[in-house]
Amino acid sequence: MKSADSVKNYYENNTKKFLRFGRDAATKSIHQPLWKEANFTYSQALYYANELILQVINASPKKAHLNIIDLGCGVGSSLFYLAQKLPLTNTFYGVSISATQINIAKNEVNKHYPKEDKQFHFLEADFTKLPTTLPKFDLAFSIEAFAHAPIAKDYFQQVAKSLKKGGKLVLIDDFLNDEIDFNQLTPKAKKAITDFKYGWMVESLLTHKELSKIAATFDLKIIEEEDLTPYMHNNTLKHQWIRFLVNSFRWVYDLSPRKSAYFRSWIGGKGKQYCLAKGIVKYRKVVFEKE
Repeated sequence: MKSADSVKNYYENNTKKFLRFGRDAATKSIHQPLWKEANFTYSQALYYANELILQVINASPKKAHLNIIDLGCGVGSSLFYLAQKLPLTNTFYGVSISATQINIAKNEVNKHYPKEDKQFHFLEADFTKLPTTLPKFDLAFSIEAFAHAPIAKDYFQQVAKSLKKGGKLVLIDDFLNDEIDFNQLTPKAKKAITDFKYGWMVESLLTHKELSKIAATFDLKIIEEEDLTPYMHNNTLKHQWIRFLVNSFRWVYDLSPRKSAYFRSWIGGKGKQYCLAKGIVKYRKVVFEKE
């Protein structure tokens, strides 16, 4: 199965489970909660990644009549968050490879924005092969989606074509730590990386140097960065429970001819938690500008 098809199948099978069990059905967010402030509610933590996107927009003198695109939009929660905070003279585009996610997003538009429905456009598409009919964008962003790109170069090439001059790209995702000597990693650490990439369909797990080099090829310059890892809660009871389940039943999964997509996500989650705890992976915000 091709990588893009694998990612599509992963979200077709898991999206409704993520919304029901893994995150917050009320916010419809399937992003990593970030506890920037100790007194954050759970919803505030889930929305903090969206708040970071909003901060980039608000730092620009132009806040209306923007074309904004979420590449890997999930069920649209980030765009709906921005729409609540910004003038509805802006136009919001969401791209997901999952038909299930796009259908949920379109239903949310019909439910909450029937009068402004023309301001929202949700498309089922591969973000490394965007439709040529799309307009130029002032802002593009991906939250926990870029790492799914089968080839990072293809992602940046599409973004560069789609952004206006001076337009911004924001990535919030997992990246390899440049300071780690990967040749010196233990077998357990190497297995954790393999499990993380396998379980969460991660194809583009890059270091900062790799990221900046590829982006620069397409005239995208890094102008801002932030390590968000300190805002994560990485050893909760939920994480401990997932580790227990994976350790106990991984052998059943490995022997089964029909693999559970949801259990696969637990394998990836366990691997990621180990990588975060050992500093192998950092969860970061990176902002680019098209020169």
